[in-house]
Amino acid sequence: MMRRVVTALTPGGTSSVMIDGPPEPPIAPPGAPGLSFVNLWATRPSPGLPVDDSDAAQGMPVLPEAGGTCFRLIRIEPGHGMDMHATDTIDYFVLLSGSITLTLDDGAELDLGPGDCLVQAGARHAWQNRGNHPCLLAAVIVGAVRS
Repeated sequence: MMRRVVTALTPGGTSSVMIDGPPEPPIAPPGAPGLSFVNLWATRPSPGLPVDDSDAAQGMPVLPEAGGTCFRLIRIEPGHGMDMHATDTIDYFVLLSGSITLTLDDGAELDLGPGDCLVQAGARHAWQNRGNHPCLLAAVIVGAVRS
């Protein structure tokens, strides 16, 4: 079981633990078998401090609005993935376990393994787990405006 810890400042300016416990259960997006997310945190554009005492991962959208962020874990089961797509986001990924193949429009295929990092800046791409174990990615997703 994963432990999620969120610290923040109280209205009086003292550091404190706001959340200490497991995150909400995984969400399986419709139309994407074998894929699930665990939402960890989100911000609105230009987030303010101190944060209020609500859990920002509750009801988090799949993609943040421009300037907003979300922090989540993405699990992709063996033999599953996501078809070619693009999002109006800049994504920072760290592969925690398993392996994943990233395919780009030009046909390039990149095999990523544990510890590999990826910055995905709005390019069209597809994911496929061709391995024998689930792939677990940590992702920070930043909403962007496509020009």
